[in-house]
Parts: sequence; C-alpha cells; structure tokens
Amino acid sequence: MTNNSLSEAGASSRRPPWWALGLLLALAVVAALLWLVLSEPQQGHVLLTLLLSTVLVVVMTAVGWHVGVRLTRQRYGEALREARLHAQALAHLQPDWLWQTDAGHHLVRWQAPLGAPSSSWVGGAATQALWERFELVDGGEARLRQRLDEQAPLGELLVQGRVDAGPAVQFSGRWLLRAQVCLDAQGRFSGYLGTARALR
Repeated sequence: MTNNSLSEAGASSRRPPWWALGLLLALAVVAALLWLVLSEPQQGHVLLTLLLSTVLVVVMTAVGWHVGVRLTRQRYGEALREARLHAQALAHLQPDWLWQTDAGHHLVRWQAPLGAPSSSWVGGAATQALWERFELVDGGEARLRQRLDEQAPLGELLVQGRVDAGPAVQFSGRWLLRAQVCLDAQGRFSGYLGTARALR
C-alpha cells in the first residue's frame, strides 16, 4: 500500500505538533499545582516535591537514553565504515571479476579485478538481464534463466558471452560464474552477488 505524500503533508499541517501538546499539558499541570499550593499550602508543597522528583528522574532517564543512543550509533557507524573498507580491500584482492544483479537478474555491478582494464560494458549492461549477456554452454539462454529463477546459490556455471561486436567484445568467450543469493531485510530474494572468471 503506497502513501500519498501530499495528503500526508496536508494532514500533518492540520495537526498540532507533539511538542505543542506537551507544552500545553505542562502548563496545565503547573497551573494546577500553583492553585493547589495557594489553596492548600502543606499538601501543595508535598505534591510539588513529588512532582519535581518525578520530573528530575524523567529528565535524567531521557538524557541517559539520548547519550546511549548517540554512543551506539557512533559505535555502529565506525564498525560499518570499517566493514566497508575491508570489503573494498577484499574486492581489490579478488583475482576474478565481481558482479551483482537485482531481484530481476539485471546486472547492477560488473567490476574488474585489480590490474585489469576497467569495463566499458558496465553502462550498457546495467539495464540488461544476465541471460542477455551470457548463455549456458550446455543449455543456452533459457536454461540460464531457469537456473537464475530458482534463486539458489550458483556453484559453477560454465557460460558463453553473447557478444558479437562493439566495445563489449572483450567479454566474449567462456566464463565460469559463481554466486551467492542476496536477501533483503525482510528475507526476500534481492539478487545475486558473484564472481566471473574468464576461461579463454
């Protein structure tokens, strides 16, 4: 179900913000306490002390929570940056080509190994399905498409580049493809991440 951002913006502009409601509630509580202190001084002082103690505890809890969240985000941010740097370093050490597809098996990544000339194929391949660039040596395009639709890890697929001319002719010949399944946050298939080794 999609949300209409314009209707959401209109609805949110008609509603008072949460901080305004909290401020009104706080003013009402303060007014009630002042009236109680003025009309019943002894009971009012006891209630005022309890209220101030409660407010102090709430403020300290909120500050502690806020500091904890910031520290956790900072720690996870540093860990994520370190993991990305490690992944980039491993990608550069990889002797094979790296490739990735989306859930529809369209190529979204085709990365040359370190020392190899960069690919001029990436731009044209980004909107093409994997079976439009390769076919199984022993089964053709339809068999490759069937294997991909199984959404299972690819052990070793011997494929033939479907390139006749143009700048992408360097990717003709036979390739050995390997890949693992990628899942999104909901556990649904989101494509393949794999390697390609030229066998010519």
